[in-house]
Amino acid sequence: MIEADTFRPDLYYRIASMSHRIPPLRERREDIPALADALLIRMRDPKAYRCHIGKCARELLVNHDYPGNIRELMNVLRRAVSLSTDGHIKAEHIEFDEYPAIRPPAPLKQGQSIKEMEADRIKELLQLHSGHRRKVSDELGISERTLYRKLVKYDLIGVGKET
Repeated sequence: MIEADTFRPDLYYRIASMSHRIPPLRERREDIPALADALLIRMRDPKAYRCHIGKCARELLVNHDYPGNIRELMNVLRRAVSLSTDGHIKAEHIEFDEYPAIRPPAPLKQGQSIKEMEADRIKELLQLHSGHRRKVSDELGISERTLYRKLVKYDLIGVGKET
């Protein structure tokens, strides 16, 4: 963004000096009950029941690895709220999706830039999804338009498509 003159360099260097690592949910399971309660309050319809998570359901939430991190927790809770008819979320209301194709991104290789890592990940997903851009953009959490710009930027147009 600095190169494109859409982000101030001085602001970048101020922000870049502060490095904070926020561990994934699977590394801070003790936070999951409080996060779940806070998320339920945020997503609550004022006209509906206030939802409460039962002990067994809470245990299921705490013991899941959350490859989708906080967004996955939010989706699980939304689904549970819709399945609960009386505001009490029970173990049978907790449903987790399976993500066989999703894995954590590989760490940076020695001397590899973040741009190179991003290009490698996009190329890998294009090959995995046979060039299907919608699936790749969904998995990356970006719009198809943003993905297309990245494909042009990294010269990846046509990658993953069978010829």
